[in-house]
Amino acid sequence: MVDDQDYLLNSTSRQFMPKLHQYIGDAGLHLNNFIVTSSLCCPSRVSLLTGRYTHNHNVTSNQAPQGGWGKFQSLGLDNDWLPTWLRPLGYRTYFTGKFINLFDVAPGDTRNCPKGWDMFDPLTDKSVYDYVNYDFMPQCAKLDTFRNAYQTDTITERSVNYIDQAVDSGAPFYLQINPAACHTACPKGSDEGGTCVPPVPAPKYFGAFEGVSAPRLENFGVPLPNILNIGSDGDTNPKGIDRHYQRRLESMLSVDDMIETLVKKLESRGVLDNTYVIYVSDNGYHLGNHGLDKGKTLPYEEDVRVPFYMRGPGVPAGIVHPYMATMVDVTSTLVALAGGSPPDRLDGVPLPLERILPGAVPRAGYPLANGTLRQMLPLEMWINSLSKSIDKKDYRSVRICTSYTLNDSLPSTCWKYTIWCVWPTSTNYRELFDLSSDPAEVRNMMPIQPSNPRARDLGRLVNRLDALLQVMGYCKGATCRRPWARLHPDGRVDSLEAAMDPAYDAKYVSYTRYAWKSCQQYYDPINNEVADPGLGGVSRWVLANGTVLTSINEWTG
Repeated sequence: MVDDQDYLLNSTSRQFMPKLHQYIGDAGLHLNNFIVTSSLCCPSRVSLLTGRYTHNHNVTSNQAPQGGWGKFQSLGLDNDWLPTWLRPLGYRTYFTGKFINLFDVAPGDTRNCPKGWDMFDPLTDKSVYDYVNYDFMPQCAKLDTFRNAYQTDTITERSVNYIDQAVDSGAPFYLQINPAACHTACPKGSDEGGTCVPPVPAPKYFGAFEGVSAPRLENFGVPLPNILNIGSDGDTNPKGIDRHYQRRLESMLSVDDMIETLVKKLESRGVLDNTYVIYVSDNGYHLGNHGLDKGKTLPYEEDVRVPFYMRGPGVPAGIVHPYMATMVDVTSTLVALAGGSPPDRLDGVPLPLERILPGAVPRAGYPLANGTLRQMLPLEMWINSLSKSIDKKDYRSVRICTSYTLNDSLPSTCWKYTIWCVWPTSTNYRELFDLSSDPAEVRNMMPIQPSNPRARDLGRLVNRLDALLQVMGYCKGATCRRPWARLHPDGRVDSLEAAMDPAYDAKYVSYTRYAWKSCQQYYDPINNEVADPGLGGVSRWVLANGTVLTSINEWTG
């Protein structure tokens, strides 16, 4: 898992990462519609490790007290997570690189080391974003100190050693490798808003992409609506953005080398043909998009859509597929590939390999999709940020891919419906984007204009999307995997196309509309949100019969 790598800005293209394609993409599967549900390091990484959406693991930030290692530990999340599910299946478990933010266990304090790893080898929080001077803390026992050594190369060397140890043991193994590239360089561990600069490439690669420009997507330099009050924290000069982009690309060349080294090591040890290799980023990144200089955290595609590549036994080579998946699906997939049954409390759907890959033959016992396919995802953030521009700006979204469109020339689309809470006004600002006709998200379809010839259809669509936003926003376990069963328990509806039948219009009109009561830096669905109890809401502002007990500052614009 790499850090902050974009997908829509082309940093994984063959031009910039040829070895990623040679050793993983061309040899297996590339999902080009892979989404993270919280576009920030810590929440996204915890989703992978726990198999739960952010609203279920409740590590909502990189910053304390809402996020970071202290919050993770206080919730006891390492009592029930990926390594503790893999070890009973006979797997040896290894970890090296960036763990989660604010990991501040002192060297020698092994009692507080995360549970379940045969080898836990994290970078320390104070040095994780320093590309040349940093410390590892294997098993939380002692520091391994490196000075004037390139971090990604060191992680590669340590990973090679762990592969050798694992193969020599004779047991199957899981190795999670987390380079900090291409996160900004922060010499004292300070994260966003501190004294951070563009990532530092290895000396041999510095300047390799001099003159390359960041892609000028349709939303480049186009500011967000004034009502959101989200502006840039830094220089939006295109030359500065391009220099940052160049350093990002150059820092990823060492990750590209890492991929080649690790695949060749697996091959030399005779285990490549029996090993799954997955490449993913914890979140995306924007550079100049929506008028912002750099960053993540927002619900827009540059931030939530990330690279995903996978190779392994039974996975046909060279497949590119638009199936939408997310981090919790990877968790369930890993448990299933290891021969286990993903616990029912997990939110993820194992990748339906036999459905999306012609000729795929997953390992014996791998669960068949049986109609359980990912159609929709929640996007959710309760923002606690050092950046005042986005602090306490919360949002909930639903992103659904479907053949239901309002454009006769499009056979399918993905809809994204978002409701923002804007501090300090608590305004409920709504956005609706048709991502097939508006991939840059610059033409908000809200509010619905009466003059729009599709106004009635849009209104009916928004009624469905508002209900789905709530179902996905409060789902747990099976409801996350089969959300239509909550809305239509008789099984007659299992898609948006079916739900758009006019026979269901009154049903969807009857639900309480979702709204924010107040904007906070933390998740509190009881006090801060208004939602329908029939859709999973637990708000104290709504009675069981749907009666709303509070006034809402409603701005549908």
